[in-house]
Amino acid sequence: MFTKLFYQINKKFPVVSFLLIASCLISTIPQFFLNDLYSEITRQSATFHSFYLFTLSAFTHSPEMILPHFFGNLLVFLIFGILCEKLLGARRFAFLSILTFFTTTIVNYIHSDTRILGHGASGIAWGYHVVFIYFLILIFKKQRVIAFKDIYVILGIILMIFDIIGIPIIEVILLKQQFFSNFGQTLHLISMAVVISCIFFWKSDIKQNLDKLLSEVAIKEKSFFKSLPVFGIMFLFLLNIFGTWKAIDITLHENKSLEYRIIEQSNQQVSIIFDNEIESYHRNISSIAYEDSLGSIYFNEKLISPKELEITFNRPIEKSESIKLGYQINWKFYQDVIKIDQVIFEN
Repeated sequence: MFTKLFYQINKKFPVVSFLLIASCLISTIPQFFLNDLYSEITRQSATFHSFYLFTLSAFTHSPEMILPHFFGNLLVFLIFGILCEKLLGARRFAFLSILTFFTTTIVNYIHSDTRILGHGASGIAWGYHVVFIYFLILIFKKQRVIAFKDIYVILGIILMIFDIIGIPIIEVILLKQQFFSNFGQTLHLISMAVVISCIFFWKSDIKQNLDKLLSEVAIKEKSFFKSLPVFGIMFLFLLNIFGTWKAIDITLHENKSLEYRIIEQSNQQVSIIFDNEIESYHRNISSIAYEDSLGSIYFNEKLISPKELEITFNRPIEKSESIKLGYQINWKFYQDVIKIDQVIFEN
């Protein structure tokens, strides 16, 4: 099958697959060399002023597991993406990739209650597994004996089983996570559902192109530059290059840190005043040592203005009692780009 695919590649280069792979490489490689701020910037949702962020979360990868995440997605693009482009044609493959990109990106935006999104190109690429499954069904009907001996098919099956079954097993059984606690799994299912609906309409053309692939007859397509979806992929590619350059530039040249003052207004209320506007906050440290005779200490927080976080306690805090609260602060760092810093309050 590799030789048959190379024959088709020589006849017509898989431009869409190349643009998607190049987008991953261009945006993810800086994560290996720049500080964490680059990864923080690239996983943010876009705004009107920071429109260049729109594609970055889809073509960068989680820093916590960047190597397996990055190379896993590249394998999906290489093994399944190129096959999809040949079976569907560049125009339909571009349309399918745009559809999975926008669907999973919009769902990612809706799911997040802050401007911090998940990383990864798997939202785009996971639907390609469905095309490969349909390819397997057809190939087993046509050349069952050859298919079981074909290196490409065997590698594809191994990758597919690991992606669809192996990764959830590792997360649920070994890492003791809930299946949907990793929102990426939801995006994977959405991506696959989108592709299933498309295959239903294109299955006759897929069968014809598979026959040409097996017979090593050139698969004819419409002119590359007369396809609106292909221009859409090219636009996303160029936007991603600009967004990557912008994120690198901000990472290298913006050195602002979060400036704030802790003001104890009383022994029952504390205000933290910031020099920059706060996008959101999240308490990730809570340590309280209190006098049993005085009763438990409860507290709540709220942003009373874009630059002031107020902490209110249910009763006065005595000198013999200690409180330590830590907050992850998302603040407006550069135009509509936010930065994440830590703020610690101790009485």
